[in-house]
Amino acid sequence: MLGTLNTNHKEALILGGGFSGLLSAWHLARLGWKVDLVEGNDRLGGLISTESNALGLAEAAAHSFLVTEPVQTFCDDLKVPLVPIRKNSRARFIVRNGKPKRLPLRWFELLDLVGSALTKKADASHSEEAENLTVQKWAEYYLGKPALEYLLNPMIRGIYAARPSELEVKTAFPGMSLSIGESLFTLPRKRRLKKASSGRRSEMMAPAMGMQSLIDAMIRDLRANPSVTLRTQMKVSSLEDFSGPNLIVTLPAYSLSRIFAVDSQLEEASACAQVNYAPLMSVTAFVRTSAFDQSPQGVGTLVPEFEESNGWKALGVLYNSSSFPNRVRDESETASFTLMFGGTQHPEYFSWDEEELRGEVIKTLERLFDSNRVSENLVEMKAHRWGQAIPVHDRELRVARETLARTFCSKPGRVVFGNWTGEVSLRGMVETWDQLSSQLR
Repeated sequence: MLGTLNTNHKEALILGGGFSGLLSAWHLARLGWKVDLVEGNDRLGGLISTESNALGLAEAAAHSFLVTEPVQTFCDDLKVPLVPIRKNSRARFIVRNGKPKRLPLRWFELLDLVGSALTKKADASHSEEAENLTVQKWAEYYLGKPALEYLLNPMIRGIYAARPSELEVKTAFPGMSLSIGESLFTLPRKRRLKKASSGRRSEMMAPAMGMQSLIDAMIRDLRANPSVTLRTQMKVSSLEDFSGPNLIVTLPAYSLSRIFAVDSQLEEASACAQVNYAPLMSVTAFVRTSAFDQSPQGVGTLVPEFEESNGWKALGVLYNSSSFPNRVRDESETASFTLMFGGTQHPEYFSWDEEELRGEVIKTLERLFDSNRVSENLVEMKAHRWGQAIPVHDRELRVARETLARTFCSKPGRVVFGNWTGEVSLRGMVETWDQLSSQLR
């Protein structure tokens, strides 16, 4: 979150009705604030939505999240039940040499990884003092090339839809920054204590009836509060049209850039315009279980970019119906998967027509599960294309944050909040507001 609230006046105008905007409104309303939320589209929730059909649920974006104590409390307050990953489906896979493997590193590569982590100490070019230290450069130094290619690379692609070489450590993973002389096994004690004091163990969970239930619950609570106004289909062209003691902007950087340009705030407009976003295509596929010799078990499979030479085009595949209940109507008849394509490397995948997309979905699932029967058993697909889905956590993003903190957000009552202002995950945004709410009570 960039900026601070003016707590002398308990009223706020919120621009943007995605998850971050609704979350901000919900917390302030619970604290007794008067809230006015404005959204340009005809629905609230932003990228998050769940579609239900005769076969099951299809998520438009996130389908689960890491549940910590603040997240659990948030969902309990909303009366949204959560379900954990099934105990027999906790396996995660990474493709290597064309095949999914639970442990993609060979034994000698694991030894090299442990040796690097033990012996490599931060120097001037690999520490928090280093300018523009990328995740790739950090990993090559501290972990070694095999771990970078077959552990970190697929993880980064799965979270950010970008390459490790495109992300800056201090922006994407500030907790990984080390001071000169430290190693991965000599992290400051305060970091270990912070982890130890976080309360209950965190785990991946999902709303029992899909991510839309979180959005619906927040909207329900807000509409029941007489101090809250929700307005949709109201485009924002200038911030000068809105006055008041507290303005919370939860728009993406590219939208905010256009508004700053109209208001002749050119430095802010330029900085926000430089923020890069990764495109992402999410495809939910419903397949008859007769396509598989054995029912797929696990959370999902991630694909390193180095496997593209073996014909893999997906960033990863989530095993929806294996991981969580209620993803399909009849688990004995149908299985559900989410395939992710695109990212910063392949925006051209967005030009695939329905036939090309179907062909790639079939090819990916047949290779993944060693089956040649997916084609005849693929019942339905639901694709969601997001041209600007995930902010790339690079130097440009850091500069944009620093610019807004110094200019627009320097005055109390001017706040910018979203998945590009400090936390890319839903968990992180929930925890940010949980901490702020405690301070405002």
